[in-house]
Amino acid sequence: CIEGSSDFEQLTPISHVLSLLKLIHSLCFDTDLEVKPKDFHSRKLVNKLVQQIHDPLSLSSGSLPHWCHLLTSSYSFLFPFETREIFFMCTAFGASRAVIWLQKRRDEILERLRSGSLRKEEQYEYHIGRL
Repeated sequence: CIEGSSDFEQLTPISHVLSLLKLIHSLCFDTDLEVKPKDFHSRKLVNKLVQQIHDPLSLSSGSLPHWCHLLTSSYSFLFPFETREIFFMCTAFGASRAVIWLQKRRDEILERLRSGSLRKEEQYEYHIGRL
């Protein structure tokens, strides 16, 4: 089960499923099965994590839900590298740097979108509210 989390202790089916996924993930990569890392990525979790990151109130107050930290650290295989990088950049250096970094990233993506050189996986919706 998930250690150090009172939120997930009540949700034992979820913790069992996550533990099972982690076991399957490690088995797939310990053996020579042809499984791609992206086969384990959860698009719904990615979208939910990005939504949480882009909530200006929770980001600026440092009150992201505990599951965000838990899943990105203990179950990182559920997220693509780009999403984990966004999460890291938004949580590791404080709220002011996170907001500046997100605004800069949004501007870069808008510029690439205008020039037509935006890759499919970069097409997230970014909403930065006023603080």
